[in-house]
Amino acid sequence: MDASTEEWATGGKDRLPPIIWSFAERNLPEGALPAKTRVSQRGSMWREPGSKPIAFTAIAEYDTRRVAFSWRAKFPVVGPLVWLSIIDAYDGNGGRMDGRIWGIVPFMRTRGDEVEVGEISRYISEMAWAPHSIIANQSVEWREVGEGVVSAETSVGPRPVKLTFEIDDDGDIATCFMADRPRQVGKGSVPTPWRGEFVGYDQFEGGVRMPRHAKVQWELPDGPFVYWEGEITGVVNRSPSS
Repeated sequence: MDASTEEWATGGKDRLPPIIWSFAERNLPEGALPAKTRVSQRGSMWREPGSKPIAFTAIAEYDTRRVAFSWRAKFPVVGPLVWLSIIDAYDGNGGRMDGRIWGIVPFMRTRGDEVEVGEISRYISEMAWAPHSIIANQSVEWREVGEGVVSAETSVGPRPVKLTFEIDDDGDIATCFMADRPRQVGKGSVPTPWRGEFVGYDQFEGGVRMPRHAKVQWELPDGPFVYWEGEITGVVNRSPSS
């Protein structure tokens, strides 16, 4: 039995709730536990309720054995000549969100504990797009908390971060929820209920099955505000040596 197969056999089934183990077993080829998963995306974002959508293309890369990821997006603001780049990332030591014009001129730089919490919560919420991490990342603890509902929690970062996931009748992750995700308001942040939805499961490179479409929203007093909507356009799973 090679290392990845042994990790699959002992590292997942013994510690995961049956409902989430079944999700991983159904959506991953046995023994395939790469170090990283990289997905390409396209979609739209909204700055505030009622604003015009801003198109983007992006590459997201997730570590499968630790809480770490990067999201590198490009936004064409005024045609192809003026564009913005955004890096949203957590590297195990801290979270950051940086923005540059043409990828060169800085216009945004955010750091701090609440940024870090937001980035860690993003990693956990997007584990459906890196399903190998459900098996391999032992710093995220999964529990069954109700019928068709599981929680995922980590102590990585400045404070514990916990999200809940709903599993649909097909056994797939359908929604994720965090009651107090930091939402940037001015120069500070406000803990705000947050929800994501996944639809359109499809098979990608290497036999991995994951949701093709997703949207995320803040649950504001005036109603839900969808601020991100996108789709996966490609997947690459990378071994430690690649």
